[in-house]
Amino acid sequence: MQGKASTGKAMAELHHGSSNGHPHGPPVVPRLVAVRHRVDVALASSQAAKVLRPNVHLTLRLSDGSNRQFEATPEAFQRLRYCVAQAVRACESLEENERLAHVVKSVRQ
Repeated sequence: MQGKASTGKAMAELHHGSSNGHPHGPPVVPRLVAVRHRVDVALASSQAAKVLRPNVHLTLRLSDGSNRQFEATPEAFQRLRYCVAQAVRACESLEENERLAHVVKSVRQ
C-alpha cells in the first residue's frame, strides 16, 4: 500500500513536469493501462467474533509503469464510481459541445 508521502511525491513530479524529463515542460499525466481488484471480507477480529466487513482493494497500472493501490469501504467505492461516472458524462458533453461549435463555425464561413 502506498502512503501519503509517495502520493505527494508523485503529485509534485506531475505538477513540475519532471516525470517527462523536462523540468519546465507541461505536466504529463500517465494513462490507465489496467485495473485489478479484489474484495476482502474480515470474518473475525480480536474485538469481535464475527465482523463480515468488506473492503474493496484496487490496483491501477499506469502507462509510466507505476502502480497505484488503494482500498475503500463499499460505500466509499460507490461514491467514487458515481463521481467518475459524472466526470465521464461531463467530458462526453464537453466533447459534443466542441463538435457542435466546430460545425457551427464551419457553417458560418
